Amino acid sequence: MNLPDSYFLHPYKDKDIVLQLKAWAALLFNFSLIFVCTILGIYFLIRGTTDPGILIPFGFVITSCIISLILLRNGKFQFAANISFASVQIALWLVIFFESGPVLQRLDSITLIAASLVYTPLLFIERRRGIWFYYSANMVLLIIFTLYIRFYLGLGRWEAVEYFMDASLSLTFVAAISYFIFSIHKLGILNAKKAEEKIQRQYEELSATNEELEAMNEELAAINEELEQTQQELLISNINLQKETARLQAILVSIADGIVVTDENGIITSINASALKLFGLHNDVIGKQFKEHCKIYNAKTNTHYPDPVTQVLSSEKPVSLFRHTIIRNNGDIYHTHIICTPLYVANKIDGCIVDIRDITDLVRYEEELIKTAKYESLSIFAGGIAHDFNNMLSAILGNISIIEQLSPDNERVLKATERSQKAVMKARDLTTQLLAFSKGGAPVKASTSLINIIKDTAEFVLSGSPIRCNFEFENDLHNALIDQTQISQVIHNIILNARQAIKGQGTITITAKNVTLDNPELPVKGDFIEISIHDTGEGIPTDIMPYIFDPFFTTRDGGHGLGLSIAYSIVKKHDGHITVNSSKEGTLFKIYLPVALTDEIKDKEVIDFCCTPSESYILIMDDDALIAESLNEMLKLQGCTAVTVANGDDAIKAFKDAKKQNKPFTVAILDLTIKGGKGGVEIVNELRKLNPSCKLIATTGYTNEPIIANFREYGFDAILRKPYTMGELIRILSQLQ
Repeated sequence: MNLPDSYFLHPYKDKDIVLQLKAWAALLFNFSLIFVCTILGIYFLIRGTTDPGILIPFGFVITSCIISLILLRNGKFQFAANISFASVQIALWLVIFFESGPVLQRLDSITLIAASLVYTPLLFIERRRGIWFYYSANMVLLIIFTLYIRFYLGLGRWEAVEYFMDASLSLTFVAAISYFIFSIHKLGILNAKKAEEKIQRQYEELSATNEELEAMNEELAAINEELEQTQQELLISNINLQKETARLQAILVSIADGIVVTDENGIITSINASALKLFGLHNDVIGKQFKEHCKIYNAKTNTHYPDPVTQVLSSEKPVSLFRHTIIRNNGDIYHTHIICTPLYVANKIDGCIVDIRDITDLVRYEEELIKTAKYESLSIFAGGIAHDFNNMLSAILGNISIIEQLSPDNERVLKATERSQKAVMKARDLTTQLLAFSKGGAPVKASTSLINIIKDTAEFVLSGSPIRCNFEFENDLHNALIDQTQISQVIHNIILNARQAIKGQGTITITAKNVTLDNPELPVKGDFIEISIHDTGEGIPTDIMPYIFDPFFTTRDGGHGLGLSIAYSIVKKHDGHITVNSSKEGTLFKIYLPVALTDEIKDKEVIDFCCTPSESYILIMDDDALIAESLNEMLKLQGCTAVTVANGDDAIKAFKDAKKQNKPFTVAILDLTIKGGKGGVEIVNELRKLNPSCKLIATTGYTNEPIIANFREYGFDAILRKPYTMGELIRILSQLQ
């Protein structure tokens, strides 16, 4: 356990001896005050003294001493000593002025004031004005107190004058003695310093004259002893310097940033492991020029940056290279942030320190953010186009179905309508690709086997080409949680790129296996299915590799630049990942898709075609008049009665009117997206309340919205995706009867 003095005096152990002794005296002064005040306080409490003129000063002194001890422990000697001394002075004057005891008892307290002034030489280290400050302050308070006892307490004039003279004389005497003590003490210190300087001069003279040193053998022995002591100190300093050097070297080795230190000529004097790795160098680079071995390039122009060390040594100002700064190392590229700072010794530039921070991961992350932002903006655009396009196709396909119904015996008309329907269905496939980009193009996932999807898609894309395709599937390959149509599109686009990259004959190898990912370089972890597609084509040039997933980026004449962009977007929306590596021997794409929790495949519902009962009373809500009219006409051909409205508010009003007329709707076909009004989702609950028995069908041009797979959770009985044929419409209606 540490003694109080060693604890409170710890900050002064490396200070000069005078300050150590004064700090020790201040510590004793504080402990003495706390002890005396505590004992006297207990004494007065036992006597039953309640005079605040005594108790408050005692408490004030104890509190001030505690604060002084705290400051003393924090190395604030001057504040600590002055606070404890000032608190004693203030407390004594408070007792003198406010004690309720006899006048004589208060008058003799001036001796304590005078006695406390003896402590003043210990308060100050250099300046002596503080002694006179305390003396002057006490004299002013003495004058005020003398006037106080003369006029307020009724002391006689001459008694007051005599008291003032005695008290002021004692204060003056004590202050003068304190001042002289401090002066003598300071003079002694000055003389000691002068003596030390004199001895030093004598030592230099003795060192300069060898004959005098030999003649003064005794003095030489004393000086030799001092030299030995100095040598010991230098030895200790050298050991400490070696420890500090080793510590700094350990820091340089362990730090993540690359650190290079050069001298004033740009020659490398120190380099850590991180810098060696970045530049691809070895330790033999020490002693060589920085600019010859540490090349720095501009990522945009692919040209050399001017040597930052040369710039710093010539300008004596720091140089910072942040954006577009790269280091090349045997084919590897590191994006870096370089700060080159001048190193000064004795106010003279002695070299520089180069701090090289590897920000490759940060740059890639920013590029990924920019790429994601591009997809976000494109997705909004694609979703709007696809939705409007599907609405147009709905009107076209609906009218084609009407023509089929009106001309059942005209074979030429039926063939024309059949061709038209096929063209519309191809257009619908195009909107499916566009919706893969849009926020409304979220995949409708189900547990699905990938083997047939991969084989069928590959055989379709490579049909008629001389390219051979090899398949390697793991025997117990798990099902994937995917949207079958979208993942087929991903496989289609990548194989199509491979076919175009292979000039003439070649091979595409497709493998699929179960993997568990725990690679920190990949953004996904867990159980996945890895699909690898490797081709023997000409490979992708290195300079365009960062842009292959960008929308509309293409190097092929007639290409639209959406194939890989769509693949990237779809995989990301499946919570998967896609990578690519390319060389002169070919290109390898790897697709990671999450494993389904169950390998069961939901059977599709098969509904037989049958006619809709003619008594059906149907509400049609769609803001597109062409769609509403064609749907109304299709329902009329089936013998149904239909009412059309353009928005949610009109649909609610129509439900209320039908209820009043006691002719409620049996079915309501509600568009999910109404421009400038309420869509189907916003009104479904209110329609349920108005007519619980009515069958509600959601219809949308966003063919991949989550509501399609989970329409019942939104309150609907069925989903009808645009564009749809009359047969699809009738099957849905029949299912709900």
